Amino acid sequence: MPRAKKKVGLTRKDRTYIQKGTRAKSLTIRTSHTINNPLQWIDEKGVPRSLRYATNQSSIFMDEQDGDVILGRIVMIDGVLKVPSTNMVLQEFLDKHPHNGVLFEEFDPEAKAEKEFSQEELNYKAMKCIFDANVTTLNSLGLALFGGKSKKLTTSELKRDLIIEAKKDPKTVIDLANDSDLSLLALASDALDAGLLTKKNDKIYAGEDLVLEIPYNADVEETIKQYMKTKDGAKLKKYIETKLK
Repeated sequence: MPRAKKKVGLTRKDRTYIQKGTRAKSLTIRTSHTINNPLQWIDEKGVPRSLRYATNQSSIFMDEQDGDVILGRIVMIDGVLKVPSTNMVLQEFLDKHPHNGVLFEEFDPEAKAEKEFSQEELNYKAMKCIFDANVTTLNSLGLALFGGKSKKLTTSELKRDLIIEAKKDPKTVIDLANDSDLSLLALASDALDAGLLTKKNDKIYAGEDLVLEIPYNADVEETIKQYMKTKDGAKLKKYIETKLK
């Protein structure tokens, strides 16, 4: 027995689809599922639904189609296919087609502009984080992103490298700049540099006292940072801050 038909979830509007990569003079898009050549969409429950575009059916799912089927044909000319709002069944078929995003995609100038604007806004925020940062924050960012080698850089060199990183991965730079734990990472590094903490055989000592053990393959400064967030680690943090003044 066929399933009850569902309404198309797409907004009703004219849509344009374009071929990805090099555009062919003529490109035919597959329209029907077969056992030897599957064409399916996985629903929200993880169930594969067999697809078929039929011009005389109101559903794109084979298990919802009734009676005789007139199979539709989909051809892109010069890499472009325009589908009017009067053919929402074809729009839904293309939306759920497994080749959507691989062989073709919807061309939406407004969505593209919005995505590009969001990216530029993210880039601006990342750059502002660096330009507005004081030397301590810059050093902390350098340590978090580049490790100990950042300590060998001058302030100008560090700013340059951070700007390059901001262009490549703005979100990470923003997240780190707003991370309240960033200063703890710098404090851990400064404590090691000043000899207040020492690492011996994957163990951290304060003088002769064992503070903590470093898990296998873990970052030393990161481990100390996490420790300083604990109740016992708060005492170590206060000790280090006092000694570094």
